[in-house]
Amino acid sequence: MLRKTIVFAMIGVFYLFLLRTAGTFWQQMFRENLLLVQITHALAFLAILTLVFFFASFLKDYLRKEETKFKSATVFVLIGYILMTVLYLKRLLFVFNVRGILSSIPYFVEPLVPWIGSLSLLVFFIAFYKNSLTESRKSVRKAVIFSIVGTAIALVIRSFILLRYFYFQDIRWLANLPEKFRIIVIPLAFFSFITIFYFFFHFYKHAHKHTE
Repeated sequence: MLRKTIVFAMIGVFYLFLLRTAGTFWQQMFRENLLLVQITHALAFLAILTLVFFFASFLKDYLRKEETKFKSATVFVLIGYILMTVLYLKRLLFVFNVRGILSSIPYFVEPLVPWIGSLSLLVFFIAFYKNSLTESRKSVRKAVIFSIVGTAIALVIRSFILLRYFYFQDIRWLANLPEKFRIIVIPLAFFSFITIFYFFFHFYKHAHKHTE
């Protein structure tokens, strides 16, 4: 079960990266085609769900009972991505013109929840690194180190977006950044994606050996 969730998580991460890239460079395309917006948001919701399922499976099938700190970090990242799922659901309902309780969520939640998600993911990778001392987990240590660096960069980017929102009330997502900032941020975001995708790819191979 864990290996299947890893594959789906890799697909989900890849899709979310493609969507953010397209939304950054071709914003007009999404403004002019409602059907395209509805399809991409529906797929984005499914993509973020793949990460929720991965962390839930990781918590259930991979961790040992005595790894209490690692479990706490995994619960934290699971909560972070459940919140992300709620946020994506809110946007999905909005593009389908469905009104409900999620419509009343304040706007400041949009930059805040991704920040929590990045923070929880960083905590998860740090906990993974500290608990990867057994022989079976040493093989993924390098991938975890790269992921810590990439996630730390993502957290800095999210912090910048969050601070700009609270100070200027002008942006909530990467695509809303002024062009002079996007030139710097986009390569960093790409590097962050590569490191996280690399972790899932390497962890898939480790999980295969782990289940043999």
